[in-house]
Amino acid sequence: MKTETTDVLIAGGGPVGLTAALCLQAHGIHSMVIEAKPRGVTHSYALALHPASLDLLESVGVLDDVLDGTLAVSRVVVQADGRRLASLPVAAQGARHPFLAVTGQDRLESALVRALEARGVHVRWNHRLARFQQHAEGLAAEIDELEERVIGYATARFDWMVRRTHSVDARYLIGADGHGSLVRRQLDIDFPEVAPAEHFAVFEFQVRGSLPDEAVLVLHPEGLAVLWPLPGGRARWSFAVHPRAEGGIGRDKDHEPVQIFGPGAFPALEEQLFERLLAERAPWFTAGVEHVYWRMLVRFERRLADAFGRGRVWLAGDAAHLTGPAGIQSMNVGLREARDLAEALSIDRQRGGTRALEAYQAHALDEWRRLLGLAGSVAVGPGAPKEIAGSVARVLSALPGSGRALAEMAGGLGLTLGG
Repeated sequence: MKTETTDVLIAGGGPVGLTAALCLQAHGIHSMVIEAKPRGVTHSYALALHPASLDLLESVGVLDDVLDGTLAVSRVVVQADGRRLASLPVAAQGARHPFLAVTGQDRLESALVRALEARGVHVRWNHRLARFQQHAEGLAAEIDELEERVIGYATARFDWMVRRTHSVDARYLIGADGHGSLVRRQLDIDFPEVAPAEHFAVFEFQVRGSLPDEAVLVLHPEGLAVLWPLPGGRARWSFAVHPRAEGGIGRDKDHEPVQIFGPGAFPALEEQLFERLLAERAPWFTAGVEHVYWRMLVRFERRLADAFGRGRVWLAGDAAHLTGPAGIQSMNVGLREARDLAEALSIDRQRGGTRALEAYQAHALDEWRRLLGLAGSVAVGPGAPKEIAGSVARVLSALPGSGRALAEMAGGLGLTLGG
């Protein structure tokens, strides 16, 4: 069995893994990206890039391609009981890109893949990490090449089978392989729940009228709801629901493409449920629904890995953390982790040791403990609306930002983020 070599093996061809490859290439480091799925995603929940993510993408020369066909959203409106509590700029003062770029994850991934291919890096689709073993100089990995085959006799069905197995020697391994990360599991890193999971009923549809270019965050006693305008006159509503208590959730799985954000089944949703949720939680929404393109029930977990790696194997993105959907924090912070991890690998590769990688881990764990409400403090000012004061953790996780941008949005709601 022939053995290939690379500086960095990246498990996972989603936005985080692809961004890591681009950032490594900028440091002159060769990488090999493997992805178990066929090329590209079919659909996903993630839909908006934070201003800091746009800065990052500009630095690696792909921003213009990414922005093609996107919708710019500059403000987030917070509502409760039909009242507008606040209208918040999404970017920190002086930001280079003072807006959220609303686009599909498939568009983002396509732009990143094109940029990598132009630089001579070709993603190996249908390739899955099987196992790896660290040693003093790096690691030895085995990779399964998958192919789709028809199996069964009376009833034929398609399934993915291992066509052959390759050996790869690498100096480092990046696990950007999502919530079920094989890399994390083989490192024996715990991935505990740090807060209760949430279910969201998600509906993407064509708008009959028009919507302002702003996202809307609705606080309701029954749960959070978020409205995102999308390119092409579409929009997406997401409602926090309790599946056991909701009617309109069928037993059969939805056959439309879905993105999974944790274990469990994802039943079909009836359009009557959408109508009822709109009537109960957003009666002010009068733009009208022309056609529902897809609908799904998604379970979002809140988890944080005990560590971001060790030795020559490190994690980034959903392999190390999961959070709620509204603020799209997990993917966007994951993009920055990809950049920071590439820089740390470059430094330690030149100097030896793991000092920069340990600093990467310390920063990432600290940030996620704050984002998940496990550390730090929030001061509620006298001017904060009562609806905000009673839902601080829920509101902060729903704001589309991190770092300074998140602190400034929180300040617009009368909240001060402490250390």
